[in-house]
Amino acid sequence: MRRSVFYGGNDVEKFDRESASILIQSAARGYLVRFSKHRKERLRLANQAAMRVQVMTRQYLARRKLRERRTHFDLQTKSALRLQCLARTWIARHRRDELSERQHSAVKLQNTWRRRVANLVVREARQEFAAACLQRAFMCFRARETCNALRRSRDRLRCT
Repeated sequence: MRRSVFYGGNDVEKFDRESASILIQSAARGYLVRFSKHRKERLRLANQAAMRVQVMTRQYLARRKLRERRTHFDLQTKSALRLQCLARTWIARHRRDELSERQHSAVKLQNTWRRRVANLVVREARQEFAAACLQRAFMCFRARETCNALRRSRDRLRCT
């Protein structure tokens, strides 16, 4: 059986069934080759686009994760700094209190020592004063005795 098949521009050729099937197969293969080239290109472009989307998504997720880590790190750093500050403050207060206790003890010892030395000085001064008083009293006593002895001898001489 013969049929008319349009192939190409205005050329009309008549082929038998076998030739028509060869022509159809040829046209189909050509279309598939052309389509497969375009398909490959479209697949390549689609693949590139998908990879670009994946890259951008991974970058976004990495940036977000980095931001979260920085935030977490900043919180940890701030917490650690606050703990260090509190610890240093406690240590400084403890040392100050300890130093204050030591200074208080030292002042107490110094006061006790100075009081003892002052008491010794006062005791020595009292002893010297007491000795001077005794000496003065004794000297007055001797002077009175001498004076009384002279008066008695004078009165005796007047009586005789």
